[in-house]
Amino acid sequence: MLERGLHQGTGLLQNRPWARTRVAAVATAPDAASLDTLWRLCALLQSEGTSVVVLDASVPEHEANPGLEQLLTSTSLCTLPSAPTRLDDGAPGSLAVLPAARGLQQLSTQAQPGTLCSLYQTCDTTGTPLARLLPMLRAYDLVLLHAPMSCLGPLLQPHGIRPLLLAQPGAEGTQEAYRQLKHLALYTGLSAQLCVVVAQPGDGAERAARAQLATLQRCAHDYLGIVPPGVVVCAWRPHDLQRLALQVQENASTME
Repeated sequence: MLERGLHQGTGLLQNRPWARTRVAAVATAPDAASLDTLWRLCALLQSEGTSVVVLDASVPEHEANPGLEQLLTSTSLCTLPSAPTRLDDGAPGSLAVLPAARGLQQLSTQAQPGTLCSLYQTCDTTGTPLARLLPMLRAYDLVLLHAPMSCLGPLLQPHGIRPLLLAQPGAEGTQEAYRQLKHLALYTGLSAQLCVVVAQPGDGAERAARAQLATLQRCAHDYLGIVPPGVVVCAWRPHDLQRLALQVQENASTME
């Protein structure tokens, strides 16, 4: 009877329970326009009050620039080995980015042997590699994994997280995006959220992007038996990025 309970004054007393940290994923951005879209997406989420940390597998950890690998081996699980790199020179609202090439690969490898669930099974997420990150990153609302699809798959499957797949324009971009969709579907049973970015306005650019998206969805349906959701994002339209941010949050999951 003497335990302190939660009531209408809890927030005023600064005794709020921890918000549930969520995790989302983006397959490695294939080009500069896609990478720019990723950073703008993170900036938008933060401007709306969602604190974001990016675990970036495109940047390797080393002694001079420690990251997730050092965090996983740190004796203290509650603090980062050093402050994450911040874009915009650490200005208020800037984005925390943690090098994570080796750390995410280690976690992905741990998730693979005998741990993958079939498409029709319910997975027990207790003790999954992503759950190890919660005590370390629980100060953030959203942990965004930016890594190759082959690395993401084993990490996302137990949580049913649908990663964002940014497709580079053109035939080669379509083929590469399909290969990643196929890998994800065959090895995890998951689908992805497709996105084709139109960097500059121009005659036929948006039309070509929509045709590319339709081709990817048709091939996925015909050969993989799935129809991944997709969106075309025109970089100069703020509401397109807003819609993508909402979809990323909808596809996220808790880390427990």
